[in-house]
Amino acid sequence: MARFKFRLDILLRLAQNKEEEAKKELASWQKQLLEAQEKLQKILIEITSSLNEKSAKRNINEILLYEAYLESLRNQQKKTENEIEYFTVERNKAILKLQETIKERKILEKLKEKKLEQYIFDENQKEQKEADEVGSKIFIDGR
Repeated sequence: MARFKFRLDILLRLAQNKEEEAKKELASWQKQLLEAQEKLQKILIEITSSLNEKSAKRNINEILLYEAYLESLRNQQKKTENEIEYFTVERNKAILKLQETIKERKILEKLKEKKLEQYIFDENQKEQKEADEVGSKIFIDGR
């Protein structure tokens, strides 16, 4: 039996590589999103603890310094929330891209599987035909 060769094997390997790249990209966006969420959590904790310390401020300089610090924390909070929104959008795009690459790979794998089944069927048909011819020849020669 001759060796099976799938003509679209290069495309299948390319699809597998694209899928791996899409997985890496998704992992990267997921990591950045998680880091931003953790950063936001720390900022919110710091804001909460700073608000609890507000009553301990006695003079105007401490109060002004505290207000500036609190404003800085709020700016960091807004910036981090914007980052989270951006990373979420990019992560969702990466999920869709990964889904598409998986779909493409699966289509090519199914096609390869069907081509292999057809190849095996055709080879079995050839072998059966050859066996029938040999059997007929033996029968005719034996007469």
